[in-house]
Amino acid sequence: MDQETLHEVFRREIKDRKIPWSLGKTCPVKCTFCYEKDHSYRTTFPTPLTTQEHWKFIKSEIDKYPTRTDESWVIGGNEYMEWTDLFLHPRAMDWLEEFLETTDKKVTLFTVGYTPPERINRLAERFPGRVNYELSVITLG
Repeated sequence: MDQETLHEVFRREIKDRKIPWSLGKTCPVKCTFCYEKDHSYRTTFPTPLTTQEHWKFIKSEIDKYPTRTDESWVIGGNEYMEWTDLFLHPRAMDWLEEFLETTDKKVTLFTVGYTPPERINRLAERFPGRVNYELSVITLG
């Protein structure tokens, strides 16, 4: 995927207040309860593993948007990218921490639980009212 197309995909996600990280591959977890095993109903783009350079671009684009008190930025559930647990990305927690430290925006995390509990708890304590954690478990039965 060329850089111009990738940046356009990022901008589309950002416009919808989504933080477009990517594992660069099909979700390796394959949860039995996942409701998006088949994403043929929507167009997705084969985005590469998010790099530090990509993150700088994403973050600079997000910084252009004003903070709204009733708005939360979403990590997970992207519209134009395949769904994966983005907290499997080796830099996800570092980038989440940077996002919280350098903006005053709220964030909602959609994950099946791959966030390190101690670290996410520390971030929630440091940034009260700004971290919403959604454990994505549709059914365990």
